[in-house]
Amino acid sequence: MDRYLAKITTLQVDPAHGGSAGKVFVGKPTLEKEIAAGKLFGFAELTGAQPEGTSLVDQLLDEAKDELYQTGAIRRAGGLTPAADLEERFGQVLQHVNGAVATFLETHRTGTDFQQSSILLGNIRQQQLVISTVGRVTGYLFHYRPTHDYQTVTITEPTPGVSVNPLRLFTQTIAGSLGPLDTAMFCSDGLLDYLSLHTLKTTVTGNAGPDAVRQLKTALLRARPKTPAVAIIISLVLHRPAPLPLSLKNFDYLGAASRDSMRTLAHTQRQTSRVLTPRLLPDVQKFWHWLQETGQRYRQRVHDRRPSRPAPNAPVLPVPPPTPPPRPSHSALRKVSAFTATTTRRAFTHPVVKTAGAMVATLAANIWRRYRSWSWKRQLAVAGSLVLAVLLVWNLATLSGRRAVTAREKAFATVLAQAERLRDAAQASLIYQDETGARERLNEGLRILDQLPETYAAHPTVVRTRRELNTKLNELRHEVVIADPLQLANFNNLDDDARAAPTMVRLGERLYAQNARSKVFFTLNLGNRSIAEIQPSTALEGTLNSATALSRTAAVLLDDDGRVLRLDGTDQIRPLPLTLPGGNAVAVASFRERLYLLSAVSGTIFRADPAGGGFGAPRNWIADPSVDLRTATDLTLDGDLYVLLRDGGIVKLNQGRPVTFDLQPIDPPLSGPTKIKTSEASAYLYLLDPPTKRIVVVGKDGKLARQYRSAAFDELRDIVVDEAAKTIYVLNGARLYGVPMEHL
Repeated sequence: MDRYLAKITTLQVDPAHGGSAGKVFVGKPTLEKEIAAGKLFGFAELTGAQPEGTSLVDQLLDEAKDELYQTGAIRRAGGLTPAADLEERFGQVLQHVNGAVATFLETHRTGTDFQQSSILLGNIRQQQLVISTVGRVTGYLFHYRPTHDYQTVTITEPTPGVSVNPLRLFTQTIAGSLGPLDTAMFCSDGLLDYLSLHTLKTTVTGNAGPDAVRQLKTALLRARPKTPAVAIIISLVLHRPAPLPLSLKNFDYLGAASRDSMRTLAHTQRQTSRVLTPRLLPDVQKFWHWLQETGQRYRQRVHDRRPSRPAPNAPVLPVPPPTPPPRPSHSALRKVSAFTATTTRRAFTHPVVKTAGAMVATLAANIWRRYRSWSWKRQLAVAGSLVLAVLLVWNLATLSGRRAVTAREKAFATVLAQAERLRDAAQASLIYQDETGARERLNEGLRILDQLPETYAAHPTVVRTRRELNTKLNELRHEVVIADPLQLANFNNLDDDARAAPTMVRLGERLYAQNARSKVFFTLNLGNRSIAEIQPSTALEGTLNSATALSRTAAVLLDDDGRVLRLDGTDQIRPLPLTLPGGNAVAVASFRERLYLLSAVSGTIFRADPAGGGFGAPRNWIADPSVDLRTATDLTLDGDLYVLLRDGGIVKLNQGRPVTFDLQPIDPPLSGPTKIKTSEASAYLYLLDPPTKRIVVVGKDGKLARQYRSAAFDELRDIVVDEAAKTIYVLNGARLYGVPMEHL
């Protein structure tokens, strides 16, 4: 029976500041004990511990090991227990450990802050995993999916505000199962302070355990951590018991060799006979057998129809007339049958048909009479010639069919080889970081496969090649599918008919969004996630469609009537006397207290400089008259200015003049982008594309970095980017979501 055994690797980095005691533990039971009771693992990182803290860690782990692997306990558990019994047995181990820790703390003074410590104790047997945590421990499951990628599942994470009772350290367990290709990782907060979840995921899933630990340790040491960091990585390996040795006692070697020799000789004779026999002979034999079978069937049919002679002196009984079969009662069926019979009778009784039939019968009779008048040698020669002619026609027909099949198979092999060459060429392009070329070759390969006839669509090689091409394309899309995004606020809780305006702005720790129906503000406090409804001091008449933050306490708003407003941190709103000569603005952005207003009507950008506590008169900022921005939807700045066009293009400007910006193709293409965001400190541009329900992140070199897509993004309005917190705040309808960044 195949079994899975746990492969556990550990990581521990200690900056040697003192003040903490840490240890990583992995049990090393025998194979029988691991199969029966599992493999114990854990770590403990005690904050503020005195030297007695190390003794506490050692006693905690020793007590757990002794209780789990003692012979009597394994025997009572029954060896290979199901998952429920495994969890129950682990609970008994934790109770024993709690008692030992309580006894230790009563006799020693460690000064340990269990609230800030990280303790993990777990057990894995085959695919069943059960853990218990104390303090600041985070666990992830990297689940391998059929799409050849990994889904990140949070197993456990620190819960703020939960107190730890040192006398009852382990209070609950978490149980689950591990897939054959899954990887579980548990770590302290010290690791997540320096490495992102995306780095952990790609390193752990892309390398073997020891290599992953070595790369993570190198990255940690490069970051010069100030706090200890511990981690445990768990995967599964398949264990197959060694087969039992074959018993060769009293084996008849001579008899076996003789039988093998006779089989080989008979096989060789059959193959030689096939090679030496002409190809025509099997066809003649087949035709002759067919003639024999046909003749036998004909003689049997004639014999069955011949009436039997009555025995002499036997009484002759009157034979009743045959009973006609019952006719179907359905009138329509009777009509069809009658029509068919009438039509057939008329056809055969037609004069032309009768004449043709008579001519054919006369010709056949003349040929047969002439054939019978020949000598037997001539008859045999003619019959043989006819047989050979039939065989020749048969072979020619089958040969042409085989040639057609061969031509189709050759064309199929050529198309398949071309698709595989394109796949390999795309892989070679990726070596040189040419994602655009790789994407073009992969799409060309799929186009070639689509041209194959439907009969080859289910061919295993075609299915495999198509799956490989699609897998590579999905990797090049850099797509993150968010099944259930984290909801931070639902403004429908304040107003059932709330409908958010297409903009959002952040001031300090608060996010502001407008209710387009009532024109009031909704706010979300990012610190405590509380929402509120605010009536501004000055009533708003229009719906806001763009906003930009001047600082942490002030923002500029733009409504759909082109009015420009200023919002202070005290929720005070006052209008700004800014009028554009070319029509109303559709978007506003700021950089170092200067305002930039996009006028789609005139296809240009106006800049307003600060003056007298407000802003001066807007002036045309575009220095190149060839720049046409009439299809622009939004703009953003980082020193350079980026303008988003309705067709998904991006125009980069510096000092009012266009600058080359090579935006690489995005798959699938942008179909209706509305917002673009960046900052001076960011290396990325964030694009909002509501029709495709996604947020597209591209580098400022034009290369695609990531795509965040969710079915829940059905009414995207605006985004606010916080790279420091690695979060994108998404306004969708009346809901506000938080999307974690995986590209940083």
